[in-house]
Order: sequence, then C-alpha cells, then structure tokens
Amino acid sequence: MVAGLLAAVCPTGHASAAPVRVVCAEHVWCAIAAEIGGADVTTTSILTSPAVDPHDFAPSPGVARAFAAADVIVLNAGGFDRWADGLVPEGAGVIRVADLPGMAHGETHLFYDPEAASAFGMAFARRLQDLRPADRDGIALRARIFADQVATVRTSIARARPQTAGVAVASLEPVGAPLLHALGFREVAADYARAVMNGTEPPPVQAAALEDEIASRTVRVLVMNAAFDDPTARRYADAARTHGVAVVSLSEALPEGKDWTQWMKASIAALQSAASAVVP
Repeated sequence: MVAGLLAAVCPTGHASAAPVRVVCAEHVWCAIAAEIGGADVTTTSILTSPAVDPHDFAPSPGVARAFAAADVIVLNAGGFDRWADGLVPEGAGVIRVADLPGMAHGETHLFYDPEAASAFGMAFARRLQDLRPADRDGIALRARIFADQVATVRTSIARARPQTAGVAVASLEPVGAPLLHALGFREVAADYARAVMNGTEPPPVQAAALEDEIASRTVRVLVMNAAFDDPTARRYADAARTHGVAVVSLSEALPEGKDWTQWMKASIAALQSAASAVVP
C-alpha cells in the first residue's frame, strides 16, 4: 500500500548507477530504507523471522560477508544487536539508530518508537543523498512521504491515549516499551521484564510479585513477546486470562506483508482494544 506508493516515486538520477547496497541487522529498518530509497537501493536484512531472538542470534560467515560488501549498514544499537558490533568493517558507513539525536537513553526496541523511525528516515535520506546526489529530489520526496506516514502513527497514538493512559501494564520482556510509553500506559513489574531481556532468570521475589499483580488484577494488560512460546510465558498468559487480564502479543520483527506504518497502527489498535476491554 504505502510501500507501493513510495516505490512508485521514481528517482531522477542516472539509470546506469548501481543501487546503494544497504544491509540492516533488523528487517524493519531495511523496510523503511527501501521505502525511502526506492530504486536507488538494494536491501539485505539479517534478522527477518519473528521466531529468532535477536539477543541470542549467532551470525554466520555469510553475515560478515554481507556487512563487508555494504555501502550503508543499519543497526538498531542500544544493546539490541550487540552481535553485530564486531562485524562492522573499519570505516564503514553505519547508522546506529540508538545514537541518533533525540533518542531516549535506555530504550532498545526503537522500531516501536515513531520518533526513532522519523529520525532514522531523515538520517538515511541524508546519507543516501550524499551517495546519490543526482537523485536528491526523488529521495527527498520519498522521505517526505514516509514522514507523513509517521505523522499518521502519531495521530493514532493521540487518539488511543484516552483509553490507554494510566492503565497498568506488565511485560514479560520490554518489547514494545517505547510504544507503551507513548500511549501512557503505567508500567509495573519492570524489573522482571528487564531481567528476561538481559538473559537472566528473574529472582523468585520478582516472579512472585508478577504473579500476585496478575491475580489481584493490579496489572490490567499483559504484553508478551510473540517469539517466545515457552512454558513460563504460557503459564503467565493462562493466569492472566483466568483473572480477566488482557493479553497482547507484540513482535520484535516486522510481520510479513506489512510496512512499518501498518505494523505500528495494528499494534496501537491491539493495545487500545486490550485497554478498553479492561473491566473496572
């Protein structure tokens, strides 16, 4: 839909110029790069499956070769894709989204942040214009189209906030945290989620606290990582449903067939619906 519209805006440069090779640690950043780059870019995404845990990913030699051949490398950074740090060639052109101006310190799942998407779109467009100056106008036009789409996501957040602001939410892992913050949810059991994200077993006192908050319905929405289907996650989800707590699954990867804007709007709608379904 939107991606098709963006791709249809043809660059104005020399048709014979080889496309800029963009390699992204996460597929979502390459999807945005393709929207802005159009025919000026070819993209290669390393992590494409929602079933792959980016925190545990072990890169192959092929990944190293892809990085070495890239004109632009895109990393989420912020601790999300540490596996990539040692693969970036010296002097490579790298965009680290977490290091862009205005990014919130400590956030990792930046693809759930409209401000991060906006900042990346602008940074990538500038980088591409430097590499393809003859196509500057077409790149700028596609970047403006993407910026307009980000604005519609901000509007969706503003419209959802009356139903979501102040509602207590717990996450089994802080996937989607920037979006939860933007929607005004009140986060509880944050220590549990951070422990899981950092690959450590939450101590029994934190696990017990989360169980009690679900049973007492102090938590009104439980957010799960769609990639995790282990017995612990299922146990918490079953307990939540038993006690009338809404359960929402969020992914760390762009769903197949959706662009970033569609993904964010679907996530906002799911969270708004969960918050609205809460029984006082």
